[in-house]
Amino acid sequence: AVLKHSIHLSSIRNYHQSKSLFDYEMIAFVHPNAKSCSAVFSDLGYTVQIRETPFRVEDIKKTFLREHIVKSGCCGEKEYLKLYAYTLSDYPIVVHLDLDSLVLR
Repeated sequence: AVLKHSIHLSSIRNYHQSKSLFDYEMIAFVHPNAKSCSAVFSDLGYTVQIRETPFRVEDIKKTFLREHIVKSGCCGEKEYLKLYAYTLSDYPIVVHLDLDSLVLR
C-alpha cells in the first residue's frame, strides 16, 4: 500500500502536486504457493500475475549456486520472479521496484 501510494503521489493522477506527466499500472508477480495471499494486491489495485519461478533449480549446472539459491535473500529462488518485468513488452517503460521501495519524487 505504501509503495503504490508513493507512486500515485508522484504520478499524473496527482498532477496538481506532482506536476508529473506519467501514469502507472501496478503489477504483482506472485508465485503459485502464495496465490491464496494475493487478493490483497488485487484489492489495492494491482494486476496480479501468478507465475512459476522463471527457472527450475534442478536445471542449474553449478553445484554451489544450485545448493545456495534456495537459501538466498528473503525468498530463495522465488526472488527471481522479478525477472518477469522484462517480459512486459506492451509498456513503453517498465520500472521494477520491490515492495520495500518508496518513491519520494
